[in-house]
Amino acid sequence: MTIKCLTEVRKILIVAWYQRRLMTQKELSVHFGVSERTINRVLIEAGVATAVPRLQGEAYQAMQILKKHNISVNELDEVLTGQLYAKAEQQYQSYATQPQQSTQHHSV
Repeated sequence: MTIKCLTEVRKILIVAWYQRRLMTQKELSVHFGVSERTINRVLIEAGVATAVPRLQGEAYQAMQILKKHNISVNELDEVLTGQLYAKAEQQYQSYATQPQQSTQHHSV
């Protein structure tokens, strides 16, 4: 697959700058006015990056929501499987069964 929207010189610059860690793929895409996907394709074509399956539609959106609310995938799994609720219930039960300290005041 040939990427026609970039000259060979620009492709060489993209690969060189990426390999030297001067710019991220996102920064390269902004600099050269192309999508991150195009940058990724240039790097794959040059053998610098390997193709990774992209998250599709709803999966990508779900990951963005988790990131926005600073929730890890493990935390989400705990919530969905009820483990988080069970932990909270266990902590509550532990607290509720502890003897309460007396706060009686003696009058003088």
